[in-house]
Amino acid sequence: TITISIETIEKTLCETEYLINKNKEKIQGYQSEKERLIAEINRIRNDMEVKRSLLSNEREGIASNNARLQSLKELLIDRSLTDIFKGEKNEKDYRLLSDVISTNREYEVAIESALSEKVNYLLIDSLDDIVSAINIIKEKHLGKTAILYTSPFNDKGITTNNHETEKTFNINTELILGRASDFISFENGESLIAVQNALSNTYVVKDINTAFNIFKSVRKPEITLVTLDGEVITFDGWIIAGYGKEILKRKREIKELQENIRGQQERITMLENSLTNLASDLEHQKNSLKEIEGLIIDIEKEQSLLIHSLNTYKEEKQRKLKRIDSLKTEISTISLEKESLYKLISSKKEEIER
Repeated sequence: TITISIETIEKTLCETEYLINKNKEKIQGYQSEKERLIAEINRIRNDMEVKRSLLSNEREGIASNNARLQSLKELLIDRSLTDIFKGEKNEKDYRLLSDVISTNREYEVAIESALSEKVNYLLIDSLDDIVSAINIIKEKHLGKTAILYTSPFNDKGITTNNHETEKTFNINTELILGRASDFISFENGESLIAVQNALSNTYVVKDINTAFNIFKSVRKPEITLVTLDGEVITFDGWIIAGYGKEILKRKREIKELQENIRGQQERITMLENSLTNLASDLEHQKNSLKEIEGLIIDIEKEQSLLIHSLNTYKEEKQRKLKRIDSLKTEISTISLEKESLYKLISSKKEEIER
């Protein structure tokens, strides 16, 4: 009976050790997953910190650009003509010439000087609208206001090619950078002809000395030269120098700022969306980590019970083995006593027979 009990205990011990080893493997697997989740959580947090920093920088940048943009708009002109006409009946989308033209940075000063006050002419493409605008100017008692009729009475534009004037007056074309109108880009064609006509005989040169050399080399060329620094020299001896209002430069800066702001707004939206996704991912990873930690705790509890049971079974086995040893000793003693009694009985028999 004791032997059968020991066999049962040994079988139970094997099963318990098997379960303990399986649980060890599970715990190791869960621990590895826990470490991976912790590393992923730390990565997400670091990524969020980086994106928060980028988002803060973008917001500071867009605030700075908006402030600069507002400042540039205020610097352009004291009171925009387009603002004056807002709110009027039959309101038109009036624009200034400087709103629809642009040029490369290196030619901004020259082109603005060439256009002079024309750079802020009000663009109107209808005679009826011109009459309406003049009536508003009179009603508001405005000062002299220049209007550019973008559908002029003679709309043929420049009929000569880019080099006819140079050839007519035998100008050394190597000294001329080009016709002023060639350096201007137009958003649409509404003011193209008018500007080309206004600048038909205006050319851009490097500097004032180049302009003087050109006028010295030809006889009475009815042209106007403008330098990259903004000096204007006419064929009849007029020279205009000094700093302009930098309208084209500021308009270009405004467009660049507006483009930068659009890019910043897009990046801010992307960063905000990314942070939202990261926050959701972080919450998911934290929930997974919590679940894994719960599983580890449950298995460790089960493991603790199994180890306790294992130790109990081992102790029970040891007690039974000791009991068996004790019984073996008792049996051995009884056997010896039995043998001694057999000898004694035999001796007595022999005495009786005598």
